[in-house]
Amino acid sequence: MWARLWDFSNSNCHFDIILSLIQSLIAMIVGIAGTNSAGKDSVANILKDAGFEQFSLSDSIREEAKGRGLPSDRDVLIRLGNELREKFGPGILGDRIIDIIKKKNVAKASVISIRNPAEAQALSKHDDFFLVWVDAPPQLRYERSLARHRDKSDSLSYEDFIAMEDLERDAGPSGQRLDLIKNMARFKIDNTGSIEELKEKVDSLIDSISR
Repeated sequence: MWARLWDFSNSNCHFDIILSLIQSLIAMIVGIAGTNSAGKDSVANILKDAGFEQFSLSDSIREEAKGRGLPSDRDVLIRLGNELREKFGPGILGDRIIDIIKKKNVAKASVISIRNPAEAQALSKHDDFFLVWVDAPPQLRYERSLARHRDKSDSLSYEDFIAMEDLERDAGPSGQRLDLIKNMARFKIDNTGSIEELKEKVDSLIDSISR
């Protein structure tokens, strides 16, 4: 087969085949999911330092919001994400990010903002996909959300913070279904300690998936 591929008498056809093969050779993808303010971005940043290029399922949603002249706050992104899933299917964001990763031809990638099981299933079509669930106690996560002041949801009362989280646990087939994602995760990280302790846990994760 390879001899025929390198026969340049039909170079255009063979080049397309070779390019397709190269683009499919992604070493590994780590999907990062978890509760609000659990430390998903911190895990992604540690992976980045280890050579994993960062991607987010929310990137295409932010582009959608920008095109409509809408702000990119939490409520808007959730609503638009649900709308895209309803229109194109619940796995659409996972399918889109796989295409982006293949086109960039990266060796190692991390993907954050996985909020629907169909997105994880779309990503799992790649052989070397590993889903990681990041969590911490609710009170600690609420305190972190207040400390970072990322968007208006970070100024919610603790009761409202928990109420919003309850909505995200199972919002139906096209919505956020975090409880189901948690059950799908092969690896789980409890981020209750320091950043140094989190780094040790991520380093251990990298060792496990690299074997």
